[in-house]
Amino acid sequence: MAAKTGISNGKITVGEPRQVDVESGYAYFVAPVTLSFNKAGKPVTDIGVITMALRKSEAGWHITGWTWADQ
Repeated sequence: MAAKTGISNGKITVGEPRQVDVESGYAYFVAPVTLSFNKAGKPVTDIGVITMALRKSEAGWHITGWTWADQ
């Protein structure tokens, strides 16, 4: 998708979590996020909030669902 839309040099910075709940092998995580990339050679920055649901397995934590909201 990135190549098709002219996006390159993507970088995601996750800020200080606003909420982290962990119980019985499941977790809920909310944090501010800054997404920086180049589109058609021009720098773009998008600021938002990411929310994730996670499940723990023997191999570690796995994201089972996530969403992004612009700020």
